[in-house]
Amino acid sequence: MSVKNKYCCICARAGKKKTPKEHDCYKNFNDASTAMESTIITEGFKQSLDMHGLIYSRFIADGDSSTYAKIINARPYPGITVTKIYCRNHLLRNYSNKLPQMASNTKNLTQKKYIVIKKIYL
Repeated sequence: MSVKNKYCCICARAGKKKTPKEHDCYKNFNDASTAMESTIITEGFKQSLDMHGLIYSRFIADGDSSTYAKIINARPYPGITVTKIYCRNHLLRNYSNKLPQMASNTKNLTQKKYIVIKKIYL
C-alpha cells in the first residue's frame, strides 16, 4: 500500500513568498496525476521481495499498457519477466462496445448481415 500526494497544505499556505515552517511534508509526487497509479504499482512490485518474500510473475490488468510498460522497464526481479493477463471483464466489455460500432460502420452488406445490433446483448 502506498500513498502519493501532489499537495501539502502547509507548503501551500506558505506560498512562494516564504519558506514553510519545519513540518512533515506529505507532498511526495510531482508527475502527472494519471501516472500515480502506475508508479504505486511499480513500487509495489519492486518492494515485494523485501517486504513479503514474493515474486509477482503475473499482472492482471485492463487494456492500459502504461502500467505494464513501467513494470517491464523497472525490471523488479532479475531474470524474471512479469507477464500481463488481460482482465476478462474489460475484454468482454470492450468487445460488446465494439460490435454495435462495427455493425453501424460496416459498408459491406455481406458482413453487416452477420452483425445485427438487436442480437448483441450488452
